[in-house]
Parts: sequence; C-alpha cells; structure tokens
Amino acid sequence: MVKNDKITPKVEHYGCMVDLLGRAGLLKEARELIERMDIEPNVIVWGSLFNACSIHGDIEVGEWAADHIFNLEAMDGGSYVLLANMYAAAGRFDRVKAFRQAMVDASFCKLPGCSMIEIGDVVHEFLVADKTHPKSEEIYSVLDELSDKLKTATGSMRLPALAGEHLESS
Repeated sequence: MVKNDKITPKVEHYGCMVDLLGRAGLLKEARELIERMDIEPNVIVWGSLFNACSIHGDIEVGEWAADHIFNLEAMDGGSYVLLANMYAAAGRFDRVKAFRQAMVDASFCKLPGCSMIEIGDVVHEFLVADKTHPKSEEIYSVLDELSDKLKTATGSMRLPALAGEHLESS
C-alpha cells in the first residue's frame, strides 16, 4: 500500500486488517500487526482483536486487548461482560465471579441487549432476561428447545452471553 500506491495507512486500515486476521483466527498475526503499527491503535482496533479472541477462545491475547480497551474507555461495561463471558467459556468461574463483583463495586452497567420483530401490525420488543412479554413463558420454552438442539448439533454451547444471561435470570 505504501510502496505501490504511496498511501500511508490510517488507523481505519489497520482496524480492517486486524478484523480480517481475527476473523480468520490469525490472532498472533493480528497482535503482531498492532505491535508494529506506527500510529496509536484506537478502541476499534483493540475491539476487533478482543472480539476475535472471544470467538476463538484466546484468553491471553483477549486480556491484553481488553486492558487496552479499559485504558481507553474505562466505563465500557460491554467489554467487561465479554471478558467475563470468555472466562466462563473457559471454565474459569473464579475469575467470572471476581470480575462481575468488581463490576458491581465500580458501578459498571451494561445496557441489556434488545431485539424487535414486527408480526403483522404489531412490533414485539425483547430485552435480555425480560419476562414481561405476554408470551414470555412460551418464548423461553422455545429458546430452551433451540439451545438443546444447538448443544446436540455442536457438542457444546458456545453462547455464554445468550445462555448465561438467560440462565442467571431463571
């Protein structure tokens, strides 16, 4: 890019490359690219690596990326939850408990996930662990059935954010 097109890479170019490498599972290469950057990585670059680490289960690199995110955006509760979910997926429940308690002590909050669907002329809104919908019992029953089918098909449940939040509220 620099040699052929005389274009100096910007942080957005690096962010795209880190995202591509991360999605391909090339976390070591993504980390090396960040370490070689001649400009300061922003929260998007770190977030791309962090999300890839969550998908691929690399806690060591994930912690490294998370530390940088926390330094840039200390009050981002979503990143703290994602790291806690990584610990849960790895069976490190002592870290999950300690991390979640630290979040409570520091008054971190994460906005609940929200989805909407329109059926006919009615818009249905769903929040994580929300049981106020008139058909919530039926909805959670279907979710449990889908979770069981997914576990059977994949041999595991790699959805800690979905499963964990639902189970914690039950």
